[in-house]
Amino acid sequence: MLFYCFMASSLAQAIGLNEAIMLQKINLWLNCKPKEANGRAWIYNSYKSWQEQLPFWSESTIRRTLKSLLDQKLILVGNFNKVKFDKTTWYSIDYDKVDTVVNHVKMNNRCVQNEQTICSNCIDADVQIEQTNTNEYTMNTNNDEEKNKKEVKKYGEYQNVFFTDEQYQKLLEDFPNDYKKRIRALDDYIQSKGKKYKDCLATIRNWARKEGYKFPSKENKKQEEIKTIDLDNLSQEDYGRLMRKEVTIQELIKEGKLNV
Repeated sequence: MLFYCFMASSLAQAIGLNEAIMLQKINLWLNCKPKEANGRAWIYNSYKSWQEQLPFWSESTIRRTLKSLLDQKLILVGNFNKVKFDKTTWYSIDYDKVDTVVNHVKMNNRCVQNEQTICSNCIDADVQIEQTNTNEYTMNTNNDEEKNKKEVKKYGEYQNVFFTDEQYQKLLEDFPNDYKKRIRALDDYIQSKGKKYKDCLATIRNWARKEGYKFPSKENKKQEEIKTIDLDNLSQEDYGRLMRKEVTIQELIKEGKLNV
């Protein structure tokens, strides 16, 4: 099944990656056969049903992600069941709140870019010196970006386990249900034995292979073909129209405002 993923990087940056994925799922169902109540569309799903759609998440992760969306007031919950003892939860999205959050992140990003431009233009020198300073600034910026990519973060109670952002993401993909347990085990082992490991991700993987652990395949990770479209290049006006359902992705593509 092919559907469009309304997950701009600015949305994930604002509310969290798991939250952005879950919000997309709810949005997808709201565009199928929702129930109309109190002037908005609603859908319902049990935790077991959510887990069938998101098999790479545990039920606790799903509960935690839904609670986070509720705490951020990005989703609404209700009870529209026919019988009182039925406690099935109904969900809806506060699109105005989502629009506000995303626009806030976009505005902050633009402010940072403007500040960098202003600082560059404030140098009182001739054109040659300005060009030299700009080149040096660009070189330093690129070096900082490369440095950030290789920067490691420490994990565990004793802070003995370390990963780069890329390694940590791979850890989540390989061990979606028990990555915390594996971090804790390695952290405790290093603390008790005084050993050091050059690559903590490789160590955890080796331990898992010795246990006979079956790593998730790409087929298991992905049950549906998802087409992701980056919405960051949309204007605030067009993004707001999309969130308020005044226009569809297909219409924006036909208008030439989105590239597939």
